[in-house]
Amino acid sequence: MTYRQKGFTLIELLVVISIIGTLSSVVLSSLSTARAKAFDSRRKSDLRSIFTAYTIYNTSGGAPLTNYGCGGTCQTDDMNPNFLSALISAGALSTIPKAPNNDATNPYMYYDYGPNNPYGFMIVTKLESVAPQTAPYPGSCRPWTGGNWCDTTISSTYYCLCYTY
Repeated sequence: MTYRQKGFTLIELLVVISIIGTLSSVVLSSLSTARAKAFDSRRKSDLRSIFTAYTIYNTSGGAPLTNYGCGGTCQTDDMNPNFLSALISAGALSTIPKAPNNDATNPYMYYDYGPNNPYGFMIVTKLESVAPQTAPYPGSCRPWTGGNWCDTTISSTYYCLCYTY
């Protein structure tokens, strides 16, 4: 009579566990990349909403938003959470967009150079899923030099939308 042992050997189990571990690490890294791309897409969408609202607000005679307590530079979180309230009051924007996942390290930033300046205003965010570059991202502007958010001489991941008066 031959005795046959049922079950798996230790080597077989270790091989299966290592394959499952490798596959799970590949899936998790893919999910992280997809999450960053989704957040970037949301950031761009929010910036386009703010840009459209400001365009509507400005063409209907609204003053530059620097008149609303920011002194030029504003962020949607810590510096002045209500700097877009003029757009809401005018009916051009329904709510103040917040960065995805309430990312306090990467708020939506705004700067208005004033109505007599050819640069106008810009709104800025930092993207997560792209490599730093000096060229404009599609749909973005990076016209200034000298260490500004949208400087074309330095490599960065800032995404900017600009409006000239």
